[in-house]
Amino acid sequence: MIRFLGCLLLMGVGVWGQSTTGTIVGTVSDPSGLMIPGAEVLLVHPATGFERQTVSSEAGSFALPSLAPGEYRLTVKKEGFKTSERRNLNLSASETLSVGEVRLEVGSPSESVTVTAEGATVQTASAERAGLVTSSQVASLTIRGRNVTTLLSCFRGWWTPATAAPSTAATGTTFKAGAPIPPM
Repeated sequence: MIRFLGCLLLMGVGVWGQSTTGTIVGTVSDPSGLMIPGAEVLLVHPATGFERQTVSSEAGSFALPSLAPGEYRLTVKKEGFKTSERRNLNLSASETLSVGEVRLEVGSPSESVTVTAEGATVQTASAERAGLVTSSQVASLTIRGRNVTTLLSCFRGWWTPATAAPSTAATGTTFKAGAPIPPM
């Protein structure tokens, strides 16, 4: 009976590490680079109308956890500063997306600064990797032997080591993050 309960407990351990939500984090600063505490942060998911509000901490940082994947719009306000808006923030499942430092310019809150074109967002908040495989990618991908692990080739930075000479040891597939190491 104890073995059975132990097996049930261990089977649920893998489920805890999987998540379908993401987090958006960042900091709020003034033009001189000093952090701004108490700034109002509003996140909107335009497709659904979902809104989430928070206030920046004493250190000027904010975090918006447990968000559904999708495209978001972030608005930051503080009395004495212009309102700042960032659009087209694309959040994937299990991702911690850092919007970096949101700089508020001195001015009236009725004035706003909208950032619509930015460079590619690089996830630097954690070492986690997440990605989405679209149905068109799956349809156009040749999967030899119906091995679903080849879907990882759709993600940048994933590779599988070349198979070495056969051995009598137990075999399995190992995945490693990062660019392939060139042969010496």
